[in-house]
Parts: sequence; C-alpha cells; structure tokens
Amino acid sequence: MSNIVVGQKLPEFEIVKGGVATASGSFEAWGSDELEGQAVYFVANAGHGESNDMHHETSTKIQEAGDIRMCRIINAKDAPMGAGMFIKGEFKKAAVADESNLYIMDSKGVIAKELGMQKKGAVVAVLDAAGTVVYTHEGVVGTDEEAKIMEAIASVK
Repeated sequence: MSNIVVGQKLPEFEIVKGGVATASGSFEAWGSDELEGQAVYFVANAGHGESNDMHHETSTKIQEAGDIRMCRIINAKDAPMGAGMFIKGEFKKAAVADESNLYIMDSKGVIAKELGMQKKGAVVAVLDAAGTVVYTHEGVVGTDEEAKIMEAIASVK
C-alpha cells in the first residue's frame, strides 16, 4: 500500500535521472515540491501497460476536461526491457503538445520507493494548491473511485 496520506503532503522526492519533459524536448530534474501553487491530479505508475490501464480511462477524462493540472510520472525502472525509450519519446511529444501538464520519467524508480508503491502498481491522488493530498487511491480505479476523484477535483478548483 502506498504511503500517500490524505491531509498531508506527498513524501518529498526528486527525480534527476529522467525528470520532467520540457517543450524543447529535453528532460530536467524535478522534485515533488514543484507541485505547490496549483491544484493537481497526480498519477504515478509502473511502465507497464496493465499499470496504465488501472487508471487510464479516468485520467483521460480528467485530462480532456482540462479542469485541473495533471502530473504524470512513469516509473521506467519498473518497465519491460526497451520500454524506457518508448516512454521517453511519448513524454517528449506530450510535453510539446501540452505544456500545461507535467510528464515525468523516473529512470531510477525513485517514485516507487518514496511512495511505497507496489511493483507494476499505480497510484492516483488529488492535491490542493498547497500540495496537500485531498484524495488518494492505489490500484484499479473503478466507478466508485472515479466518482470520488471527481468530487475531490471539484473541491480544489
């Protein structure tokens, strides 16, 4: 079970191997402290298709609605051989097309360690502008969890 706690900030971490994709197509070091100042829908998952599938439908709806900033982190260390290059390319394209959201590649598995994530896992959270967790869920996002995520997003807008 992840160690993200409602009512607290995310555990502090910094990703220097990989990092946040920029509009120029490069990657820069990035830390969790950069989530403050704006409400955020936070998604972290292993670099496996089944990990992404756990929240993909809900995350796509949220991203398309554009009501909240999205921070997407992929643990490329927990990915099949060769997938890291694919993730890197996709995140570069995403950052160029969508500068308002954050696309972060974690090449060393920092996110899994600091958040206590399960192997091949996924976790979502809604943070308010102060960086405080309002809602979190680990694993498959079903209908009930999606409704709670939407309520949490509405509460921080």
